[in-house]
Amino acid sequence: MKKLVSILFLLVALVVIFEGCSNVGNNREQKNSRDLTVSIENEYKGPSENNKLMKVDSVTDSKYGPDLNVIFNDSDEIIRGIVKNISYTSFTGSAWTKADILVTESYKGEVKKGDIVTIFMFGGYIKLQDYIKFFDDRFRFKDLSDSDINNIVLKEMDNGMPFLSEGEELIFPLITPAPHMPLPKGSFERMSAAGILDKTKDGNYIQNYYEEGKKYIYSHSDDEFMSKIKN
Repeated sequence: MKKLVSILFLLVALVVIFEGCSNVGNNREQKNSRDLTVSIENEYKGPSENNKLMKVDSVTDSKYGPDLNVIFNDSDEIIRGIVKNISYTSFTGSAWTKADILVTESYKGEVKKGDIVTIFMFGGYIKLQDYIKFFDDRFRFKDLSDSDINNIVLKEMDNGMPFLSEGEELIFPLITPAPHMPLPKGSFERMSAAGILDKTKDGNYIQNYYEEGKKYIYSHSDDEFMSKIKN
């Protein structure tokens, strides 16, 4: 009987030790996770159902084509992450998307798994009144009343690329904004729209490349994807 009690006591002790180690591990992982998000003053959650949308398609990223070798080589960070929060803002009269990303994998750079970072990318929503205020060109909209202008929201798209959605898990090549850029310190800028990838359940990486409103789809195996990061 004493032997049985001793065995039971030993088993309980081992369970307690194991649970303690697990909690330490979990706490360590939580402590290592960093909230690196940034806040901005002119933050806009997007148009309401009462707003009138005016679509504007802009062409950017002309430096980069679909070649991932070039994009990954020029990027400071390459991460995979879940889009946790989306809002919109404007810099120098253009619409930008602000996205907070929970990093689930880090392929290049200093950002670690578990970090939450803020990235900015061209394209988004901007109130027409903010656009007019920056460019001081109310005369271009002389046929619109002040009430109309206050109700119109510009939807500025980047080569026809769709906007991000909360809950998406994607791969982003990122750069630290150059000093002349108006983006907040501590944030990241999307390297190129062509470098955003979606990892499928079968392990392939889908790359959607947009050019002048047309969509081109490329598929990369895991080996191909990893080799392009290392090059």
